[in-house]
Amino acid sequence: MRVRVTRSVQGQWTLARDLSGGRSFGAEPNSPATDNTYQRSATVGVSLLYSSANGRNFYFDDFFVTDTTAPLLVRAVAVDARTVDAVFNEAVDSAAASQPAHYRLATGAVPATAQVSALNPAVVRLTFATDFSSTNQLQVRQVADLYGNLAAGPLPATFAGVPVAPKPGELLITEIMARETPVVGLPASEFVELYNNTPGKVLSLRGVRLLKPGSSTAAVLPDTARLLPGQYAVVCGSTRTAQFASYGKVYGPTNFPSLTNAGDQLVLRGRDGTTLFEVAYADTWYRDQRKAAGGWSLEMLDPANYCGGAENWQASQDASGGTPGRRNSVATANPDRTPPTLLRAVALTASTIRVYFGEKLDSAAAANPALYAVQGSASTVPVVSRAAPLGPDFRAVDLAVSPALQPSQPLTLTVARATDCAGNASGPLRATNVALPEAAQPGDIVLNEVLFNHAPGGVYFVELLNRSLRYVSLQGYQLSHQKTSGTGTAIISPPVPYVLAPGQLVALTSAPIFCKRSTPRAATRRRCWP
Repeated sequence: MRVRVTRSVQGQWTLARDLSGGRSFGAEPNSPATDNTYQRSATVGVSLLYSSANGRNFYFDDFFVTDTTAPLLVRAVAVDARTVDAVFNEAVDSAAASQPAHYRLATGAVPATAQVSALNPAVVRLTFATDFSSTNQLQVRQVADLYGNLAAGPLPATFAGVPVAPKPGELLITEIMARETPVVGLPASEFVELYNNTPGKVLSLRGVRLLKPGSSTAAVLPDTARLLPGQYAVVCGSTRTAQFASYGKVYGPTNFPSLTNAGDQLVLRGRDGTTLFEVAYADTWYRDQRKAAGGWSLEMLDPANYCGGAENWQASQDASGGTPGRRNSVATANPDRTPPTLLRAVALTASTIRVYFGEKLDSAAAANPALYAVQGSASTVPVVSRAAPLGPDFRAVDLAVSPALQPSQPLTLTVARATDCAGNASGPLRATNVALPEAAQPGDIVLNEVLFNHAPGGVYFVELLNRSLRYVSLQGYQLSHQKTSGTGTAIISPPVPYVLAPGQLVALTSAPIFCKRSTPRAATRRRCWP
């Protein structure tokens, strides 16, 4: 007797036999039958059920196991952001399966490598050059099994992208409620809105921290937090999540920072400490004094211009006072097409010069020391050996120079090119003077002018003059309101280095914009310090 058993890829089994031992097979009466219990095996054989008296009355030979069906693509499973496993229903021929050209995403992307698994030859690992989208389709062509059965294809399989850690500019703060009362329509609670600023990535927010620079605590998002492409989430205090449940996705980490009404700096940092996003808002950003008084949120206009400051934010126009968890009411295209400007340079120490720019820089580009040069009249001119952009906002760069700067020796700093966060590159920027400051002596810095009774629309100011030949930093100095009794109050002390050159004027005021408008000399020799 010759017996033939056939199994289809759908799990249909057919038993046939030729009682003469030939190959004229006829199906058994109860054949075919369907059984998908086992999808693959390592061996093939015969199981016998017999009595001891009949144990020697049969034998088998001429076993042949063949495959006549082309392989099928069972599924595709993303391993990480750029790696996917193509899983077949049987082992595949490594010669054909290892050719990257036989695989393609629906977008047209072809893998850089294709490798058959040594542990399971039915699995091929594909590595692509770019991250997957949230939904992807893999197409396979011209892959054969070990018996030469060819699947011409295309064999399709859909798979989802793996949540990935955000990179700078991919996770944004797009709305801020700093002054929640008087209530307009939203819950009486501070919050910020997060936004996935990618077209196709699922972002894992695991370990992302929301903080204020200088604070010893941070709000850490949970391991399960994630955002789909273009999705929003509200982040608020841990006891306030129920108030925002109707607005969509909400996270309430502990240590949510208290948001100062007049203005504050907020930073998103990745799990590895990378600065993902930074914003230093102010109440002037509302562009509406009534809304700045409370109950209205600040909204970002254009997420594509996420490095923008005041020009890319304004008060919400929604009747409820804000748009937590959804597209901002002020959303509009607001691209940045202006390259950065060079504001000033200050010598912090004899070996460090800090350069200030008018907007956020591309930190990678700004770290090139070859972009900066120091010039002077001395025989030995310092050379820039290192450039370190300063986070989290990257508006300043610290330059390491040698040999050491000499006190009050003027030098000129030039910048060949500066590139902002949006990619706008400047040409050579105007030179700015810099010198190592030294301590002032009595009489070097004097009060030169005082406006104590300004006209309507004006502003109070006190003008200082450096009448010495020294460069003097005002940081740490105080202007005091002194009483005849001897007691007084310090009313100004610059928090950052601010150097007065010989003969230079500066006006100390609470409103530098009005100061410049009301003092003719401001445009020439005087600067206004807030």
